[in-house]
Amino acid sequence: MTLCNMVCYGDMVSLTTWNIYSHIIHNNFFLLNSARDAELIDFFQNAPIAMHWLNGEGIVLWANQTELNVLGYTAEEYIGQPIMNFCPDEKELVLEIFKQLGSGNSIADVPVRFRTKDGRMVHLLIDSNVAYNKNGSFGHTRCFIRDDTARKIRDARTKLLLEETERVGRNSFTPCDCHVCLIWSA
Repeated sequence: MTLCNMVCYGDMVSLTTWNIYSHIIHNNFFLLNSARDAELIDFFQNAPIAMHWLNGEGIVLWANQTELNVLGYTAEEYIGQPIMNFCPDEKELVLEIFKQLGSGNSIADVPVRFRTKDGRMVHLLIDSNVAYNKNGSFGHTRCFIRDDTARKIRDARTKLLLEETERVGRNSFTPCDCHVCLIWSA
């Protein structure tokens, strides 16, 4: 049983709960009771933000239920697959993200388009860094993903409004010599 299976399949939680704590908070000096374990697992699984872990090869190791819901996949369809399968139009960007992360850098607010199970493209923002193994090797990414659709819609509306304003202004505005018109036409 792997950690990703444990998190995605709630009935197996008690078998490897300590793995989550050693990976997530890196403190090995305490054990938590099963009620706290379940609460922490529920927190990650149902957080209002999508989260996933990728290994150094870009394979999805774990994803919370929020991410699965956003993309429309089941855990069985998503976990264990290359992330490139879900953002096929973003190959260069994903490779650049991994280059940055592999160099020890964090990324923030990087826009990436993901393809949902039903074929739609969703605009997402990714924040990520790497959890390194004790020997210094790449362990897994810690990715937090937010919906970027509202910003994309606002940007498109703003662009259309500006284009329409310029079009109307060119066709109906005749500047005079007043201060306002001189600034407007500059």
